[in-house]
Amino acid sequence: MNLNDYVVQIRKGTKRITLQRFLVSKIAYGRDFSLTELAALFHNQLWLQAKCQTDLHFKEKFGKSLEELAKILKECNFSRGLQPSAIKSVRTKVLAQEWDFLIPQRNLPNLEVQMRNSVYTKWRKPQGVEISKLPPKKHIGRGYRDHGTAPKPELDGSPSWQEVGSEFSNLEREDTENLLYLLKVVSGEENVTKETISRLRRTIQVNEAIKRIDPNWRNTQIAEASEGRLIPKKVK
Repeated sequence: MNLNDYVVQIRKGTKRITLQRFLVSKIAYGRDFSLTELAALFHNQLWLQAKCQTDLHFKEKFGKSLEELAKILKECNFSRGLQPSAIKSVRTKVLAQEWDFLIPQRNLPNLEVQMRNSVYTKWRKPQGVEISKLPPKKHIGRGYRDHGTAPKPELDGSPSWQEVGSEFSNLEREDTENLLYLLKVVSGEENVTKETISRLRRTIQVNEAIKRIDPNWRNTQIAEASEGRLIPKKVK
């Protein structure tokens, strides 16, 4: 199973500390151990450590054992998944501990029946919006190619030359402001903040918007359009 497509969850009502002792005991006694159980082991460990911060009685009873388990899990390399060498390393370290965290081996079969449905996987819903449901890509219409406003604005919603010129001017001004700000960041005059990332993203968006404007509009050699309408000169 590819866990990239699923979320490992622990069923509500499961006694978390018992589940953790059960999973660690399965490794210690060489029982079959799945990738899903490995993910649950790490997920549950974080939950238990957080509980120790808010429940002093729980921390007093299980805090030390959980600290030792956290060290073991950090020392063993599971970056490549459920490798036999990593499982063997955990088993060796767990059995070497002087603690009562492990479930007695004779009790493991009965506990396995109780814990059978405690861990399950849920399909991970893809983030974002499906391509088929995305709105049409926004772009400046083709009205400026006929060198003037549409003959029938109520039918042809293309922008006028004045609107294109105004948009282009605003984009160029914003682009300049963003570049000057980013230059200050590079030179050390400004610190890198969330605004820096936002400005950088916006600079990319502005440049893409400028590129989508028809280059014919920026041709300063054209002084007039057909039917005697003037084309706005390029904003300096």
